[in-house]
Amino acid sequence: MFKGQASKEQRNCNVTLSTNYPVGPSLAEQSHRNKNGLRNLYSKTDIPLLRELDPITLDPIRSIEYTDLVPDAEGRMAASHPAVDPDTGEVFNFTLRFGRTPTYVLFKLIPPTETAPASHQVLATITDAPAAYIHSVCLTKKYFIFCVWQADFKLNGATIPYNRNLTQSFKSWDPKRQTLWYVIGREEGGVVRRFNSEAFYAFHHINSYDEGDNVIVDLATYDTHEVVNSFYLDVLRSSTATKPSDAKAYITRVTLPKISSSKELGTATLATTKCPIELPTISPLYSLKPNQYAFGVSTRDLSSLWDCVVKVDLDVLHANPDDPEKAIQRFERPKCTPSEPIFVPRPGAKREDDGVILMVELDGVKANSTLVVIDGISFKEIARAEVEGAKLVVPHGFHGTWWGNKL
Repeated sequence: MFKGQASKEQRNCNVTLSTNYPVGPSLAEQSHRNKNGLRNLYSKTDIPLLRELDPITLDPIRSIEYTDLVPDAEGRMAASHPAVDPDTGEVFNFTLRFGRTPTYVLFKLIPPTETAPASHQVLATITDAPAAYIHSVCLTKKYFIFCVWQADFKLNGATIPYNRNLTQSFKSWDPKRQTLWYVIGREEGGVVRRFNSEAFYAFHHINSYDEGDNVIVDLATYDTHEVVNSFYLDVLRSSTATKPSDAKAYITRVTLPKISSSKELGTATLATTKCPIELPTISPLYSLKPNQYAFGVSTRDLSSLWDCVVKVDLDVLHANPDDPEKAIQRFERPKCTPSEPIFVPRPGAKREDDGVILMVELDGVKANSTLVVIDGISFKEIARAEVEGAKLVVPHGFHGTWWGNKL
């Protein structure tokens, strides 16, 4: 993850995928567009590296760093999941520079227009937060929300080259180290207000939106960062459920109240349910808006990883936070491991859940992979396409994307 260890082309960059990333010259000068408006495909990871891929063959085209786009964003880490405004195409992310005073540079990438190239804006520089592993960030129509949960690095990141990985460089869990929230103005920049909340760890946000002068953030939270020990090979290499992960992420709703009413440090409130979920997603049509449904993988300890895909009615869940079964629909098959579900809205849909869920299923008995299509409303399988050939497997990963006709 540090310069000098490998060239841009040799470094691992395969955690998330984004279409039409806001880079490049004016649209009038871009030739790599198909009839459905696809201009580019980029893979990303937790370092400030982007890799452009051929959208058809997936062959790598080039690798760039965020400093190629934002010269002031020098750093060693970034979010694999930047926040995206689906209406404007703007992308919001950060870089983290290690050192005696850890420095986060928060910025947005502005997409090209027909007459102007892509551009950028540095929104804030934060120097009063510990150096931490932040996998995702979130956004509303008014604000860029930057949450520094507890995944603090020893010696501000200085032990990472020695350990040659991130997780062994985490500090021990400190229940007194509160979660830090920074509310950043999307247009004018600057920290509008800061909040603290009780300690937690997370990988993924679900959705976030404005509610009057409040901000609502839904995410999947863990009690501690112990979950990182669940991804060692001796845990994952199991043909039975003898080593299920004790660490589970639960749907949590965070309220940042009265953003503009004060400049004082505020207190965010957390409402954590008993509904386990990971790799969460929603209908992209409801991003940055109040939404009723979330989709994700979940577990009932039938596997060493995940054993089902879930559809969660968030309205019902938050009315019954201790009885999640009232809010959950499941799709599961014995001895099969699901991938991240990807929701594709039906063109012209009137309901939020009117669409299909795409999921790659790893069959532990047949030892092959299948693309499964699930109806978003009934949550029943409506189609599947098996990979041809005996024991052919799509390597299990974390994140994917889709592209089709414009909705």
